[in-house]
Amino acid sequence: MGLNNIPVLELWFEDMAAKDLYLKDCMEWYAVFTPGPPAQVRYRLEPVDKFQYDPHPTQEQKELYAQSGWQYVETVWRFYYAFLATDPQAPELHTDPVTQSYALDRLVRRRGLEVLGPILASLALVCSYFFRIGLSAPFWFTVVNSNFSLLLLLFLLFLWWPFFYFWRFWGLFKLRRQLRRGIPFQRKRTTPWLRCVFLVTLVLELAALLLIGYLYLNIWTKDGDLAALVDFPLLTLQQVEQDPDLALEPMREFFPGTPYHGHIGSYVDYHWSDLAPEIYTVYQCADAPSSASLTIDYYHLRFSFIAAPLAHDLMERETAPDNRLYAQLSGWTPLELSHPNADLILGAKSSGIWLVCAVRGSRVVLAEYSGTASPQDCLDGIVAMVAG
Repeated sequence: MGLNNIPVLELWFEDMAAKDLYLKDCMEWYAVFTPGPPAQVRYRLEPVDKFQYDPHPTQEQKELYAQSGWQYVETVWRFYYAFLATDPQAPELHTDPVTQSYALDRLVRRRGLEVLGPILASLALVCSYFFRIGLSAPFWFTVVNSNFSLLLLLFLLFLWWPFFYFWRFWGLFKLRRQLRRGIPFQRKRTTPWLRCVFLVTLVLELAALLLIGYLYLNIWTKDGDLAALVDFPLLTLQQVEQDPDLALEPMREFFPGTPYHGHIGSYVDYHWSDLAPEIYTVYQCADAPSSASLTIDYYHLRFSFIAAPLAHDLMERETAPDNRLYAQLSGWTPLELSHPNADLILGAKSSGIWLVCAVRGSRVVLAEYSGTASPQDCLDGIVAMVAG
């Protein structure tokens, strides 16, 4: 129903009384009625003119209104005092619309402040997110791995909150402006469109949550036949080590329910983002006694112009001095690599670990290897993964 339209609320209470239900209490989204004999009565709502935790009219106000045939019923959600008149000839509580408008000043100010808070909170949420993206290093790595569509969807759903507060403020503001012009309340029944908007929004929120849930169900970490779990020609650790009989360590968990980054062994992790519909991480770890491992990060991007900046960011991220995984390494030596089927090849090596990042079109692959093989010997296999 909403609490911004005073005449509509008054008419609703009167209609309910005609159906033998009398107002007992009224909150933001529901009202409580008590049974009684059906009658044609009148309700009038008086705005609460000062802050009270549990507001009630003064005894003097009750007595003054009672002399005119109006009995205090209940306070409607700390906004209005509800008065009831059973006598159809009882005089109106207010005869001067301009004077009546001053009673709405406090509620209009209060509603205005309530609107300001959610709007500022919404803007702060979005601004802080993009500010963090802007400060993130490397930038393109953060952008590619972010889902802006989900953020936008959640933000649009979140906008219901400030919209609802603005709707209440605007309703009271228009009522006060009408009274200030000397026009009394126009008591006419209107369609409760807010209820319809609320139900539609609720359905959209549920549908959005189901959609987000469905999308995240497609994010998985699996082990087994790694080549069968990816959609690109996978370079295997057996090929790098030139040992077809090499066994891979199966995926294990430290504890049940451990996130995927806590796994040991060989696995495929798949997820997606707005700018990269396919993102794979394939980790291959040789069974003992070998200690070789191969990690491949594969990005199939939506736009090819992002590929080269992402490749540089991936290399920067892996070779950064504050990278916890390689903090013990003394430094990285750039590798001069090239391949006719690649748009860009970047490489680096340090203490038995080499990195190679290959780009072609909208595909980017970063291969990270620890072992004895040379990156030049594996270049054909790495480039094949981005050849499409």
